[in-house]
Amino acid sequence: MRRQHRYACLAPGPAETFGLAALEAMACGTPVVASASSALPEVIGAAGAVAADHGHAFADAVELLLARRETDRRGAARARAERFGWNTAVEAFLAAHDATLPTRPALPEAVS
Repeated sequence: MRRQHRYACLAPGPAETFGLAALEAMACGTPVVASASSALPEVIGAAGAVAADHGHAFADAVELLLARRETDRRGAARARAERFGWNTAVEAFLAAHDATLPTRPALPEAVS
């Protein structure tokens, strides 16, 4: 008999900016429930769930995630985490570094 994994990672911190722990959980196939007031909803996408900043909302979001088939939720978490690999991070950093910044428009000459 195959054992079913019924796990979810909770990321309740509203001040979370990127969430390396959440990303590591997803890379292991564990879906994440994140605070709606953090930056994590953009990171976890549809591979996880978002909850308001109170316990009942997090409990409901965990139940929502665990109602999905195990293979679906684990696969979605892994696939989402793969979008944030080091190659992607380095390419984005280099693109930002090499980007041309817009120049400021010249100010009109002062009138005396």
